[in-house]
Amino acid sequence: VPAEVLCTDNDARLEPVDDRIRPVQGVASTEVFPILEMEELTFSRGTG
Repeated sequence: VPAEVLCTDNDARLEPVDDRIRPVQGVASTEVFPILEMEELTFSRGTG
């Protein structure tokens, strides 16, 4: 199940994974992929 977690800094990135996700029974493995930059995309739907 993919999940997205937003964190304030790099140190806080693994805390939710280690404390809340990995202990859940049935979780076989986890992978963490940092997003280095986020940009907002706006699409014109032909209304203007």
